[in-house]
Amino acid sequence: MSEDFELRLIRVHWSSKDQFAYISEIAHNPVRVKKQKDRYFTAEIPSYPRLDDNLVCQFALKCKSSLNLEIPRVKSEERAIDLFPIIDPKHGKWWIEKGDWKKQGEYKYHDAPSCRHAGEFTIIVGDIMIHLNIIPSAFTLIEYQKLLFSFKGELWQLILDKDSTTTIPKDGKGNFPGEEFQKQVSKFIKFADQILAKPAEELREKQETQRIEKVHPTARTFMELSTRGSSVKFVTGRGYEPSFNTPENKYIADIISRLLLIVRNLRAGVGYSKDSVDKNVGFIEKQLSQSQNDFIEIDPAKLDAEIEQEERKKRDWKQNKVQFERYFADKNVNDNDKFEVFTFTVKQRPQKNDQFPQYIDVWIQHTEPYVLKFPSEACDTVFWTKGTQYKILELSYRYRFSKKEKTTHILYVNKIASMEITGNDPHEKVISLLTNEREYYSKNNWQRQLNVQEKHEKEVELQGVEERKGMLSRMACKYEEKLASLNSIYKDLLALSKKCKSLKITVENRLDYPGTMIFVQNPSYRGAYSSYKEIQNEAKFENLFDDLLIIQEYGITDQPNIYEKWCLLQIINILEGYGFIQDNGWETRLVNLVSEERYATCSFHFTHPSFSQQVELIYQPELKNHKTPDFMLKIKSNTSETLLVLDAKNKDYAVASALYNTFSDDLDNLVNRKYYSEAGNNKNAVFILHPKKDKGFLPVLPTPQSWSSCTTLGGSSVFDWEKTSSGSPEHMYGGVQVRPENIDNLQMVIALALQYLTESNRGVYASTPKNQKFCVICGGTDFYTSDKIQTKGSHYTCKKCRHFFVEHYCGRCGNRLWKHGSYWTYHDTRSTEPYNIKCPHCGDFYIKVTNEHSKNYRRSYKRR
Repeated sequence: MSEDFELRLIRVHWSSKDQFAYISEIAHNPVRVKKQKDRYFTAEIPSYPRLDDNLVCQFALKCKSSLNLEIPRVKSEERAIDLFPIIDPKHGKWWIEKGDWKKQGEYKYHDAPSCRHAGEFTIIVGDIMIHLNIIPSAFTLIEYQKLLFSFKGELWQLILDKDSTTTIPKDGKGNFPGEEFQKQVSKFIKFADQILAKPAEELREKQETQRIEKVHPTARTFMELSTRGSSVKFVTGRGYEPSFNTPENKYIADIISRLLLIVRNLRAGVGYSKDSVDKNVGFIEKQLSQSQNDFIEIDPAKLDAEIEQEERKKRDWKQNKVQFERYFADKNVNDNDKFEVFTFTVKQRPQKNDQFPQYIDVWIQHTEPYVLKFPSEACDTVFWTKGTQYKILELSYRYRFSKKEKTTHILYVNKIASMEITGNDPHEKVISLLTNEREYYSKNNWQRQLNVQEKHEKEVELQGVEERKGMLSRMACKYEEKLASLNSIYKDLLALSKKCKSLKITVENRLDYPGTMIFVQNPSYRGAYSSYKEIQNEAKFENLFDDLLIIQEYGITDQPNIYEKWCLLQIINILEGYGFIQDNGWETRLVNLVSEERYATCSFHFTHPSFSQQVELIYQPELKNHKTPDFMLKIKSNTSETLLVLDAKNKDYAVASALYNTFSDDLDNLVNRKYYSEAGNNKNAVFILHPKKDKGFLPVLPTPQSWSSCTTLGGSSVFDWEKTSSGSPEHMYGGVQVRPENIDNLQMVIALALQYLTESNRGVYASTPKNQKFCVICGGTDFYTSDKIQTKGSHYTCKKCRHFFVEHYCGRCGNRLWKHGSYWTYHDTRSTEPYNIKCPHCGDFYIKVTNEHSKNYRRSYKRR
């Protein structure tokens, strides 16, 4: 944020159409403004900003230092006007856009035309330009209220319940969040109830009418006698009355008030957690009900997208062929060894030479073993396809004969004139097979029956789903019990608060311990003080309470800011759910980050008792190119460091408009122009977090997984701008839907980073992963292993939640693959086969071959 100005949401009240009255509310956090270059800034703000009570607010500019002498202007394509100054005694001088006079119920206001639609405008103040992009929010008002409720409740629960993670305890048993905290609060209630039944009191002097013979005289007594005479029977004298509004009782009342607020928010947090578990159970029940039949429904649009992807691969291969030939055209060699025409068929899958990584080894069919060594700068292993015949003109090479390599003839390729495919084009073969499939399924109601292997995989997956449903159901019962306990505690605290009011004990929210003899001599006061100290030790909230109160009183809120901070809480919850433990002091850093009025870098460090990996979650990190995404997960292992960049965008991407970027534009901007991938070298994985829940803003992805309507995990190339990129995304960039009712996609991308991106996956074949295997659902690290399952690869069943998964590799390029069932698998799968994974590197999959002349629809599997 610039020191010269700030933007905030405010609510302005007017006495009349032309008379400003006051500013009733002002946002706690300013709108985030990013500096692009000297004196030029950008920001994103939601259209039609609203508050919890649905009343209108607007954006306002405050100028500081020398800028205060300037008159700011708003400029768009349609108009350019001066901003209107308003001066409020409490909040100072602000500049607003003064539009038409409006009425909303009893509330009357001047609207801000720039906030009524999606678009762009610029604020010019002096030599400073602030470019604002008005974006449609992906949340309705009710949805946003739920998000804000979730944000507040989860934050209190995360801070105050030190075991607030929603991981699944083994067998659904064990202690749930904050049981010791609740126990200590119950003890305090017991002592407070005893105190208020017989509270300490003190006599306080008052003036009252007394009989003349019993009067305790004051100055007023003698004044009345002198004016009324000695025959009067009643005069005003000094009296006393008991008062319970003592320092000791006010201290107890302050504790009651504080605990009441804490428990109220814990109820909200636990209620949100219970709702989340119930939704997961509902989702699983829906998943189980849809899995009763042995048929797969096929989406023709997905199959068409898969055909388009293969056609695109063919086009990309032709472009790579041109680059391949161009590479050798620049070479100037004088080798004596040369073939005018060299025709060969690739015998086995090409590989990058481990000993000499500057070469790609291509084994060919010949009378004796031959291997062609191409420079790895010229091509990749996926450039060559096993079983395909190629012809090279004017092949120049350096020859070597190796007895150590089984008398292999080795040709080091130095130069070629041209290359072409002379046999069947492998891409055309796949396209033809997919096209035949499309024709077949169009005649069979777009469905097919599961084969034996798929049935078995489905059964194994559903066993884990059933087990998870049981665990979640038991967890829901535990949350129900905890919620009932908190409701009971809240009811008791509320009764104590009412009793304090009836005894006229004031609440000052100061918590100044009186330290009087009453706390030493009276066991009830002593017990209340002792139990409250135990509560403080258990919840560790005392230093954070005032900041939490600030957050609790959030009124006007910037939606993108709240969505971003809410996403931060979800990332922390997911990592803790996987069993990661934070370092000391994280609670203070988190609350300060949320409550402060500025945007600053903040780090959270996580370690794991079983993983060799350590995770540093950085909020507002600064990249080497000085760009600042929202989040970065720095995953460190013994041998490597993996960086996952996440950027939260509260946008309604489905709204068609030429005035703001589409999802594809934004992702392209982050990856290729802002270089969140670190100088465009794909060092960092980059994903957008967004809340859009409807279809239509993503292209049709060639994968049938249910999340693919609003999420792409980078398993396939789907955007136009990717045509200029080399190869597939390989899970290095994409976008995931993250909403209160759907956190799974965020968990999937974090699991993807921890499990897949941290490994060296290319060409590994059957080699063992370096990092600890873990369950992507619950984070468990203890497994049953079995080789009896009818699928290839290494098989694992989590002992904690019974999730079944397979670690395997691509048969074409040797790329490591992870299979987590039809839902949790983050790799793309075939449009017609939800259990058949596509390799994110080469795109290989098992190709279905149909025999239309067969009486029954027969299937076999062949490698390309």
